[in-house]
Amino acid sequence: MSACCIAPRGPHVSKRRPPNIVFLYTDDQGQWAVGAYGNRDIHTPNMDRLAREGMRFTRAFVSTPVCSPARSSVMTSLYSHQTGVHDWLNPKTEKEEGLSPDFTTLAQLLKEAGYVNALVGKWHLGIAERYWPTRRGFDHFFGFLGGGNSPKDPTLWINGKEQKVEGFLTDILTDDAIAFLRRQRSQPRPFTLWFQTRAPHMPYLPVPDEDM
Repeated sequence: MSACCIAPRGPHVSKRRPPNIVFLYTDDQGQWAVGAYGNRDIHTPNMDRLAREGMRFTRAFVSTPVCSPARSSVMTSLYSHQTGVHDWLNPKTEKEEGLSPDFTTLAQLLKEAGYVNALVGKWHLGIAERYWPTRRGFDHFFGFLGGGNSPKDPTLWINGKEQKVEGFLTDILTDDAIAFLRRQRSQPRPFTLWFQTRAPHMPYLPVPDEDM
């Protein structure tokens, strides 16, 4: 996880544009499953480069290892017992449960600061419309509302419409994230991209031939 400060506003503050923010959130990935932390069998060159050229928080910890509670904490900076999201949200039996709209999300704060916000990938903070990412500060949502999806030919929400997409899930999400970055390259407003992939959470197959 990474964080950056948003430039404050005021008459004596520099007019320099605030930084763009890309937030990468893998699913169910242990610290040991990264080359930068000594794993020689799992190849993660891009993550290793981020660790090498950026900053590693060696004394950091997560307040909960479970999907929905952890995501509620990231979105609100609160513990899961404060947000009321105590366990993973089952989209079949807990259709009316989610992160309460009473809590302000980081995306909403960034939007108030002038950012364009995109979420690509997994949400898992409620499937009812009042919980949707586009109601919690995100301008663009391409992904799935629940906790899981098919590795191949997934059904995804694309800005309010649910549709089946051909291809492999990780590749589809990556392509949309890259497309968003390219669209924003020439735009005047700063942006945040939350890329919340389902990988490497099981199920692991099928995968493209080149990944075997």
